[in-house]
Amino acid sequence: MISHQAAAIFSWRNIKFVGRLIELTDAGQIFIEEARAALSHAERAIQLAHAAQQGIERILMVGHSPHCDQAWISTILGIRLPLYPRLRIRLMGQFPTELVRSVITGELNLALVTAPSLNTDITAVTFAQAPLYAALPENHPAAENGNSSFKI
Repeated sequence: MISHQAAAIFSWRNIKFVGRLIELTDAGQIFIEEARAALSHAERAIQLAHAAQQGIERILMVGHSPHCDQAWISTILGIRLPLYPRLRIRLMGQFPTELVRSVITGELNLALVTAPSLNTDITAVTFAQAPLYAALPENHPAAENGNSSFKI
């Protein structure tokens, strides 16, 4: 739902925000994306100010998708770097496309993504591989052979 303040800003600037009840116009979509980034930057500025006030040297912003292995998150939280004894790690859960966007815009320092979209503005490095399993009904022909292979 669009707030009354956002609607007032659009009315004041004579910009049509909503084409129909559910659909955003191009101007509305651009506004939402930029406002979301601005709010994220404001939240990060507040976190960094609090961290500086508490004497914390640095905050490493790490994003993760809901599908990533929880052991990865535990490992990252367990990292202690002797050169940065007051380093704090802050986690943020988002969907993969949002994580990539957040890394590009600087909202996150890095992100753990199971299937990142290809983007020339980021570097994607494989650090773990996991098997892929297929769930089949018992009467499926491939279910009899416990070691089927699939071509992609």
